[in-house]
Amino acid sequence: MPKFIYSLLSSHYYLFLVLILLFSACSQKQFEPTKSSAKNILLFSFESFAPSIKAAIDSNQKVITAVLPIGTDASKLTPTIVISEKATVAPASGVVQDFTKPVTYTITAEDGSSQSFVVQLSVAKSTAKIIKTFVFQSLNPNISADIDTLTHTIHASVPFSIALHSLTPTISVSENATISPASGTNQDFTKPVIYTVMAEDGSTQNYTVTLSKSKPTKEDFANWANQWQNSPPLQLSLQEVTQNETYWGDIKNGSIYLSKYQNGKEYVITHQKIPTSQISSIVEFNNAIWVATASGLLTITSQDTTLLHSKNTNIDFENTTSLEVFDNTLYCATKTTIYKLVQEKWQHVLNIPEENILGFTLYQNLIYVNTNQFLYKYDGVLQKFIKPVSSSLLTKTIKVNAKGVVWIGFWSGLIRFENNTFRTFSLSNVPSFPPNGLETFVIDTNDYIWMAWSKQGLVVFEEGKIIHHFLKSNSSLLSDNITNIKLKGGNMYIGFFNYVFGSNTNYGVAKITFN
Repeated sequence: MPKFIYSLLSSHYYLFLVLILLFSACSQKQFEPTKSSAKNILLFSFESFAPSIKAAIDSNQKVITAVLPIGTDASKLTPTIVISEKATVAPASGVVQDFTKPVTYTITAEDGSSQSFVVQLSVAKSTAKIIKTFVFQSLNPNISADIDTLTHTIHASVPFSIALHSLTPTISVSENATISPASGTNQDFTKPVIYTVMAEDGSTQNYTVTLSKSKPTKEDFANWANQWQNSPPLQLSLQEVTQNETYWGDIKNGSIYLSKYQNGKEYVITHQKIPTSQISSIVEFNNAIWVATASGLLTITSQDTTLLHSKNTNIDFENTTSLEVFDNTLYCATKTTIYKLVQEKWQHVLNIPEENILGFTLYQNLIYVNTNQFLYKYDGVLQKFIKPVSSSLLTKTIKVNAKGVVWIGFWSGLIRFENNTFRTFSLSNVPSFPPNGLETFVIDTNDYIWMAWSKQGLVVFEEGKIIHHFLKSNSSLLSDNITNIKLKGGNMYIGFFNYVFGSNTNYGVAKITFN
């Protein structure tokens, strides 16, 4: 073969070979697979909860959030993580993590690119705000209060001898809740106390705590015997005790005078409008002293004394027999008529003609009237009942206890009126009952009846039996001649007198505090 031909063929061969190699390289590049750049978290869940908790994924902000159930321990949780295909995540799925603070998860794509997501978990705050226990551990034995979670009220009954003004409860509440006033804080429970429980989420619930005292025992009465505090000798015979503990009464020394004892001094109230006639009743009402006399009705405000309503008005208040306050309303009785004061005007309530009203009382929508011969009951219709005791033996006192039972005083004892039936209690059917001399009585919140007896001291009575008998000989009382009783809040006041040979009678007031 000629040399030039061989040379030509050789050059074409090499050119062909180069073309083949170039084509092969291009084909290899063209068909090599592209690596994925996907790097998202598709699912972030906690399968250990029932039902499972699936977190919210914000792909734009690269934030993952979830709210865990109340009480969850977020320091040891295991997430299940689903990510883009061919990507990897660190920390890995199924690895325990502490989520009490934000945790960063990094996802790396197949192509090596990466992005991070921040996982932020929170634990739901509790809405529970219940008082679980309310206990007075300082009392012996401990007293646990009854808790009503529906009405949000708490009540406990403590022994009568316990002072309500200074007690310290121990309180437990719902987990993560707080209470105000705090557990272990001394409180005055003479009136209801509001406790506020705040849940972890900030919501609140008020509870009203009310304490009551159990009925006093015979031991309580025995302990009170020497706790009577006696005033110095006074001229006045006790009729009223005001909120500021001023004693009001009348002086029976020939003429009738009005008198008060205040801040250790006794004052005789003199004014041209004060009649020197019989004073039948004195009450405090609306920051004034109201005085019922045989000559009219008076009101005393500070130093001003005014005679209210005389014969030239349409109401004759001469011979006013009784003044009473019920439900913050003043009532007044003349011999035949009962009135009430409404917006400074007297309104007619009830008229009982041809009778002499001794006293009256109200209970719910009923009015009971004590007259010489009859007991009247008025509920829109007037009914009368003949009392089993002679009119000459009756006192003016008539009271109703918490159960609606009516009690009337007479010279030798008490009359009970219940279900339109009378029953008497006296020495004839109650051992140790004084034979005679009942002046008046009051009924306390425990339905004990405290009776003031002339020459027979102070008797505490519960239906059918004598609970205690306070006498000068067994107590710190200065006299057995008890004239009146006033029960004001936690205090009891009794008026008494002593005969002093060769001089005027000495009066006084004895006080005892129950709280």
